[in-house]
Amino acid sequence: MASKQDKAINLMVFTNLSQREIAKKLDVREETVSRWKKQESFQSKKEELQREFLKDLVAPAMRGLKDLIDADSEFVKLEAIKTILDRAGYDSVDNELKNLEKEKQETQIKKTKTEIEIMKGISEEIEDLDDIDGMIYGKD
Repeated sequence: MASKQDKAINLMVFTNLSQREIAKKLDVREETVSRWKKQESFQSKKEELQREFLKDLVAPAMRGLKDLIDADSEFVKLEAIKTILDRAGYDSVDNELKNLEKEKQETQIKKTKTEIEIMKGISEEIEDLDDIDGMIYGKD
């Protein structure tokens, strides 16, 4: 027969029972469950059981994500795609979009700087024309 600690671990991993409800179900005091939770061996057993439980959920979760790619909602599709790409080790779509936006901004800055240089050149030519105009027509 499993010990009360083992039963407590199972109840913690596989149910949504509170610590108080677990204590009542096992016929122990809530403080006893609290004390168990602080023990390293209890924590290790619980973590091991949680890993096993989650391992069984990975495949169905991935299939669920794959199914969401075909969802009607564009938002749901995008989030599913981003999640899959992130999990597969690709840079996130958000990072790619940020990089594209940054490149776009850098290009715009270069364009603006070039336009400023062109305007400076035009301004200097206008000043030179004013000087020539002044020499021709005797204006200062």
